[in-house]
Amino acid sequence: MKRLVISALLLLSIVGPPPTSTFAQEDASHAADAVRIGNEALDHFANQRFAEAYVAFAQAEGLAHSPVFVSYMARCKRELGELLEARRLLQGLVAETLPAGSPEPWVRAQRDARNELTAVEADLPRLAITVERWASGDRLMLDGEAVATSDLGKVTLPVDPGAHRVVVLRAEQEVAGQDVSLEPGAAQAVTLVAPAQAPLIAPPPPPAPTTTASPPLPPPSPEETGDAGDGNFLPGALVVGLGASGLLVGAITGGLALAAASRAEEGCTPGSDGVDICPLENQEHDETASRLATVSTVSFIVGGVAAATGVVLLITLGGSEDEVALSVGPGRLGLVGRF
Repeated sequence: MKRLVISALLLLSIVGPPPTSTFAQEDASHAADAVRIGNEALDHFANQRFAEAYVAFAQAEGLAHSPVFVSYMARCKRELGELLEARRLLQGLVAETLPAGSPEPWVRAQRDARNELTAVEADLPRLAITVERWASGDRLMLDGEAVATSDLGKVTLPVDPGAHRVVVLRAEQEVAGQDVSLEPGAAQAVTLVAPAQAPLIAPPPPPAPTTTASPPLPPPSPEETGDAGDGNFLPGALVVGLGASGLLVGAITGGLALAAASRAEEGCTPGSDGVDICPLENQEHDETASRLATVSTVSFIVGGVAAATGVVLLITLGGSEDEVALSVGPGRLGLVGRF
């Protein structure tokens, strides 16, 4: 008889009064299945098989929504020690807006949920966590799940009763950790001491690429660079040779001029006015002597200048630091300088 009363209440909690049926006719079969599974869930709950009861109530809720199913799901979680999930279910049920004309079991389930939510809140343990030497980039983990913290590494949060592990991760490595166990309604503070963060040191610069130095090339020869210095006497020697040739020509032509002048004076007799009187054929020798004397003079001048220039080149291009200059004047040709 009691089971029949429970089934009737469950059916009423799902379909509601006939005039204001919550579900359409095509959902009637779902509602019937929900009632059947709900009866099975009640049997599990009455025999304290809370895990099986929760599964069955959740399955019935999936077929047809009922605040009664949700309230029993929250009670199963509370009995299993999963107070955070129980709180979530009760908060959703309390915030739900029930349609007008909802069945009395629905209204009662929501009213009871408010009282049960207060009791669950009181039973939730509180864990206050402080991390000393908290560094930027650190992560706080509770039972493998990340926990949002302040920049100072402090946080207080509700947890389920039982054992928990709190750790600090730095660069994905655990640097601090502690195991805690809390009873319902308890409050506990945990302080984790992380190691001091090592100062950032800039990595050393990469080594410079090693290269094998090529041996130095020999200096170019004067012939390759066109530099006649440092012992190259060829230009000066050529000019000196040209000057010597000029002097030689001057000497030869000078000698020929003297010979021609001597022949031009042969057969000449002194005149009464002091002027020599020569034979007419001597005039040709006199003209020849004059021409050769001119050539000799020019050759001496050109040869002397060339010889002097050659000497200057020999001294300057030969690497000497002596100062030499050509001196030409009336009746003279020479070199002046400091040696």
